[in-house]
Amino acid sequence: MNSVKIPSNKCVESISILSICAAQLASGLYLQNFMFYVDENLRSLPILLSVTPVILFYLLLRFFFAPLLSALTTSATLWVLSIANRIKLSLTNDPLSWSDLSSTANASVITHYLTLQHCLLLLAILLTLLFAWKINPRKKTSLKSTISRLIACLLLAPIPFYLYGDIIGRVTAAEGLKLAEKLEATYISWDWELNIERHGLPLHLAHTSRRRIPDTPTSQDVLAFENLRHAPERIEELPRNIIYILCEACWHDEHHFAAPFAKLEALGFKQTRAISPVYGGSTVNATFELLTGLPANGALSGVIYQEYASLISPAAHTLPRYLRDIGYRTLEEHNHGRRFWRRDIVAPKFGFDQFISLEDMGEKVGILWADDKILFDRALSDIQKNKGNNFLFLTTVSTHGPYFFDNDYGQKNYSERLANALDRIATFVTQVKLLNPSTLIVVMGDHKPALNKFFYEEGILPRDQFDTIGATNEDFSFSAQSSEELRGDVPVYIYYDEKAQVDTLVRNAMGRPFFCLSQVINDELLGTRLPALEYARQNSICSDFKPGEYKTAILKYPDWLYSLSILK
Repeated sequence: MNSVKIPSNKCVESISILSICAAQLASGLYLQNFMFYVDENLRSLPILLSVTPVILFYLLLRFFFAPLLSALTTSATLWVLSIANRIKLSLTNDPLSWSDLSSTANASVITHYLTLQHCLLLLAILLTLLFAWKINPRKKTSLKSTISRLIACLLLAPIPFYLYGDIIGRVTAAEGLKLAEKLEATYISWDWELNIERHGLPLHLAHTSRRRIPDTPTSQDVLAFENLRHAPERIEELPRNIIYILCEACWHDEHHFAAPFAKLEALGFKQTRAISPVYGGSTVNATFELLTGLPANGALSGVIYQEYASLISPAAHTLPRYLRDIGYRTLEEHNHGRRFWRRDIVAPKFGFDQFISLEDMGEKVGILWADDKILFDRALSDIQKNKGNNFLFLTTVSTHGPYFFDNDYGQKNYSERLANALDRIATFVTQVKLLNPSTLIVVMGDHKPALNKFFYEEGILPRDQFDTIGATNEDFSFSAQSSEELRGDVPVYIYYDEKAQVDTLVRNAMGRPFFCLSQVINDELLGTRLPALEYARQNSICSDFKPGEYKTAILKYPDWLYSLSILK
C-alpha cells in the first residue's frame, strides 16, 4: 500500500491563512455589510487591509497553538464578533467597539440578549475548538519558524493603527492621514457603522481602540471659554426641587402606546417632543447631552461614558456641578449595577454629591431587570431626608429590551412593561407633589425601544430608513442615510406649578435635540452659567434650530468647548 502523504507545515500554514482570510471576507459579505465594490470598481487595497488584523491575530495564536486550532479559533472569534455586532447594531444602532471587548462594566446586559440559538452556537464553537485541540495539539516548532512569525507580527501590527491618523499621536497623525487617504482607509470616527462597511469589523475594532481626542485649545479659545463662564445669572426664584426622570425606552406617538402616559397628563404634566442622540440603547449618551448641554455625536465619539471615563475632568462643567454651586444637593440614582456604563466613575466627575446604584438600594443585580419601584422608593426617601433644595437625576430600567414576541412583534410585552413603569412614575410624582408642589419634574424617554419590526410594519420607521429588514428585530440594520430626527424622536413631559413657564418650555423645546432641551429648561427656570449652554445661547444654535438641521447644529459646537468643559 502506498503511504498517505502528509502535507508539509508550510502547506498547512498557507491553507490556514487562506481560510481565515476567506472567513473575514465571508463574514464581511454576510454580516458586516462590507463594501467590496464602489461604483462597480473593486476595492482591492481596502479588501487586503481588511484582513490584516485577522492574520495578525492568527499569527499571535500560532505562538501557542498548531495551525488548525489557530485558524479555527480565529475564524470562530471573527464570526462571534460579527454576529454580536449585528445584534448590537440592530437593537441600539450602535456598532461594536473595542471598549465593549476590553471593559466588563456592561457584561450584565449580555444575558438579556442571549437566546437558546446563541447559546447552542457558542457551545458548538467550543466543542469544535476542543476537538481541534485533541487532534492537533501544539507541536514544537523550529527557531526559524518562530522568528518568521515574530517578524510577520512586527510587520503587520502597525497596519491597523498607524494608517489611521485620527487614532494615533499627533506626531504621526499627518503622515498617517496622508497614507490612509491613498489606501482608501481613512478612519470615519463620526460614523462607526459606515466605518465598518468601508474597512470591515476587525479594522473598526482597531480604530476604536483609541479615542477621538479634540484639538488642544488655543489661548484665544481659553479666553473665550472664561468669558462664557462669567455670563450673568438670569433667574431670581428657583424650583425647590428639580427631578429629571430618564425613562428607559419610554415612547409613544398619537396612535401607539399613548394610553399609559395619560397618567402624567392627569397630574398636570404638559407634553413636548425632543430628539435623543441614541436609539434602543447607549442611554448614557442621552444623559451626557442633558447634563452637559453638548451634543454626544460631536467632537467625542462612541458611548462617551465608556470611552472617556478616565479622561473626563473631576471638575467638569456640568449642570449638576453648577446647581450644586448655587445650593442644591445633587444625586444621580439608577436601579442597575453601579459599574454599568461606568456611571460610578463619571457621576462624581460630573458634580453629583452621590451616585446611588441598585447595590446601594439593598438589591443585587440579577438576570431580570429591576423593578422601578426600588428606584423611586429610594429617591423619595432621599428627598424627605434633605429639607433643602434637591437635584435628582433618575434613570429607570424596567422597560429595557429585549421585548419578547408573543404572536406579535414584541409590542405586547413592551406595552405591559411600559404601563407598569408609568404607574411607578405617577405614584412617585404624586408623593413628591404632596411634599413640595414647587418641584420641577421632567420625564423623558431616553430613546425609542428597539422594536424594529413593529416600527417597520406600522410605518413609524419606513423602509428607506433600513439597509436590511427581516422577521426579527435583530434582522434590521439602519441605513447610514437614516434620519437622526425620526430615529431619535421621543416624548418629554414637564411639570411645574408655574403654568406659564411650562407653556414656554413646551413651545421652545418642541422638536429640539436633547442638548437644546437642557438649554431651554436652564434659560427659563434655572439660570446657571454653564458655558456650553451660554455658547449655544450666544450663537442662537437652539433658538434657530429647524427640522432637518440636526447635523448642522452639532457642527456648530467647537472642539475647544468640549475640551475645556469636559476633559482634563
